[in-house]
Amino acid sequence: MRWPNFRMTGRGALQLHRAQRMIPSARSPRVQNFVTTTSRIEHEAKADADKALAFLDAMVPVLHAAEHSDALLRRRLGVAFHIARYAAKDEISLNRIVADLLSPQGFHGQGSAFLKLFIETLTERVRFDEAEKWRVVPSHRTVNGRYVDLAIFRWNDVAIYLECKPWAEEGQEQLGDYAKDLLKRTEAEKILAFAPGDSEREPETLPREVREKLGDRYTKIPFQRAGAGPSIVEWLERCAEVCEASNVRLFIDDLRDFLGAEFGDEKRKAMAEDSFVDLLKDSVTENKDRLRTVLRLERLAVELRKEIPRRFLRELGAQLRREMGPKWEIDTTEFDGQGNYRKVWLRKTRWPHAWGIVLENGDTEFGSFYIGFCCPTTTQQLKDLGQSTELISERTKQKLYEALEHPLRQIGDNVRHSAWWPAYVALPHPLDNWKTGDALTLLSGLEKLSDGPTAIDALVGWFRSIAKAAEPVIDKVPPQ
Repeated sequence: MRWPNFRMTGRGALQLHRAQRMIPSARSPRVQNFVTTTSRIEHEAKADADKALAFLDAMVPVLHAAEHSDALLRRRLGVAFHIARYAAKDEISLNRIVADLLSPQGFHGQGSAFLKLFIETLTERVRFDEAEKWRVVPSHRTVNGRYVDLAIFRWNDVAIYLECKPWAEEGQEQLGDYAKDLLKRTEAEKILAFAPGDSEREPETLPREVREKLGDRYTKIPFQRAGAGPSIVEWLERCAEVCEASNVRLFIDDLRDFLGAEFGDEKRKAMAEDSFVDLLKDSVTENKDRLRTVLRLERLAVELRKEIPRRFLRELGAQLRREMGPKWEIDTTEFDGQGNYRKVWLRKTRWPHAWGIVLENGDTEFGSFYIGFCCPTTTQQLKDLGQSTELISERTKQKLYEALEHPLRQIGDNVRHSAWWPAYVALPHPLDNWKTGDALTLLSGLEKLSDGPTAIDALVGWFRSIAKAAEPVIDKVPPQ
């Protein structure tokens, strides 16, 4: 007697394969019972899936109502609008704002109130007193010719170096050089403060031995809220509480909200206050079938948030290969720890450098996407690439920024540069964060961008425009 063949689906469900043809018509009771049971399981599974789809279809009008409500709030209350988004348009502008707020002579007119709160937020090693003895120095020049973003001094007994990296990467040996310069100073109290955008980011250019030598004289004060730790957002909240000028207080509140939205704090709050969730929460928790369905759909959502970006990046790589031709090579082989694509590199085949136009996300999943020209500048970054290349010169970086500024501004207004990126920009909303429903809908091709093209056509166009601008600059760089 021949037994039926079985195969496993991606979810591990046992399916009967060609059972009718391969099992003799005179089946034994055991085989007949097995076939009947399997068919019933498949039928019930399909019925469950149909119920889930019907549930989703029924939720569509509720979702549209919630989106309409959110749109009304934005139109009438401007809940997504921040003046600070235009004032702090790049890292340099944001540093100037922080410096002015810290300065007792700043235009805010609040004297040393904000500086006092900053010192109290930053460290317990220093006590703020005698306001006239303190001064804030933007772009302080160190002995070895480098410039730290902000230096705070109290006569001859306190020196604080504050290096802000809300978006940019660190320069070659940057924090290590600042620490060495600081330790050579004669002040009794010396503090090196690092202000990254993300609260989980650690300095890459501060050697362990230097950090150990600093001890508790090194501290981190991220822009993003950091739980029980100090943060720029927390400091701004305290500043707003003591500020006597209403217009200054409004700006500080707006800056706090902008930073919260930029670095995730307010994004989590917005998710918690989702009107769609509010409309359905009570109804779902009062019905066991609805609750079970929603929890199963949650697992589906987790898979879709991974699968849709992976599929999109594979298709993007394939389309770039077709449209750019054999003179260009595309690399999508960089993954995160779970095997998810994190980068797409486009570079000219004959370029003797490991440089190129790059689409990259700024965290371990699919959030915070940027596009621009990328090249290594430090020994560790060269090692991380795993291939031979050379450092790019400052002159070439400047030429690239000038060449790429216009095409990048067609993508987003906030063109930035860093040690590793001569010029880059965040993707426009909602493509800046591929974890959101709006972005995933665009990536899946179910909707088009507001100006007409699909997401994949837009990305291919952006890659082509950046490559066209970068090509004449890099073609002239001789191999080392």
